[in-house]
Amino acid sequence: PSFPGGNTAFARYMVKDLIPDAIDGAHGFADVMNGRVAFAALDRPGERVRIRCGATVVHVEHDASTAGERRVLVTYEKDGRPYRVAARGVVMASGGWVNQHVIRDLPAEVRSAYEHFHHVPALVVNVALTNWRFMYDLGITAAQWSGGDFGFSCNLRQPMLVGDYRPPLDPDRPTILTFYMGIYRRGLSVYEQGVAGRNELFATPFADYERRLRERMIRCFGDSGFDPERDIAGIILNRWGHARLCQQPGFYYGTDDGPSPREVVEAGFGRVAIGHSELNGHQNWTGGIRQGYRAAAQILNLL
Repeated sequence: PSFPGGNTAFARYMVKDLIPDAIDGAHGFADVMNGRVAFAALDRPGERVRIRCGATVVHVEHDASTAGERRVLVTYEKDGRPYRVAARGVVMASGGWVNQHVIRDLPAEVRSAYEHFHHVPALVVNVALTNWRFMYDLGITAAQWSGGDFGFSCNLRQPMLVGDYRPPLDPDRPTILTFYMGIYRRGLSVYEQGVAGRNELFATPFADYERRLRERMIRCFGDSGFDPERDIAGIILNRWGHARLCQQPGFYYGTDDGPSPREVVEAGFGRVAIGHSELNGHQNWTGGIRQGYRAAAQILNLL
């Protein structure tokens, strides 16, 4: 089963712990998952923890006017206006492809290490089905294939039961079928493949992806009764330009020339700690949490 809303479940628990009245209800799983968010409680003056929604950080830099650069200036945009705050320490949990541009005084060795963080795109397609009888009759809830030009697998998952939310897993009821698609360019370097894949991902019209999806589903399920006109209720494309990190040789343990790029970035600099899941070599929740703990501890030890 999957959490309803994906990784928002983890974020909700963090918010509930930090600002208890920001989510309605008690601290049980059902309340945290389904409780209404009190957005006004997230950013109240005078509170020790404040979460400012809709604010995009655009500039991070140590304050050279203070002795020993003992604070960091953070500029962010909200509602079309720029704001600046001063911090004793900052954890940058955003992706490496963002940090390279946002952190303005990034040391040369960290910037050079980031050049070895190569990202490739992915397309995740959610297909809303009126039913999945055509898979049930085959005795499957997932399929995998090779060849073709649309992905490599698809699956549907049993809905998670949360409190009073108990949807049935019924082949004659609506559900979501998820497809996964990487974009590769054999013969190019990993960097060149990432650039070419992102260009294709965002330049391809929705209609082209829809046509290829329908063709793939007919090939996989047409003989068991699948009818795209009858069985597809909607299609959502999730285009991830930096979906995955590709780990080239030396990424984890370095080479004879020096430490790994992962270790260089992980060290941070000054009063800025860097903690994103890419430092584990893969982008997932467990890696992100592990790096977040490490980076937070790094700043707390400094302070």
